[in-house]
Amino acid sequence: MPPDPLHASDPWRLDPSRFPRSVDLELSPEAYATLQAMSERRGRSMREIAAEILQQALDRPMS
Repeated sequence: MPPDPLHASDPWRLDPSRFPRSVDLELSPEAYATLQAMSERRGRSMREIAAEILQQALDRPMS
């Protein structure tokens, strides 16, 4: 029988297979307008640009 991930020996270990596949964000009207302008200038979707911004923030070392 496979181990139960909810009762694993290391309760602090994260299981990436259980992570959400998408995230919904609420943006202020100003942030939405900025993202829309970036999308128009770059010829890329707002979703792509938002994902890139989030990835850059996640890749930045925490201080």
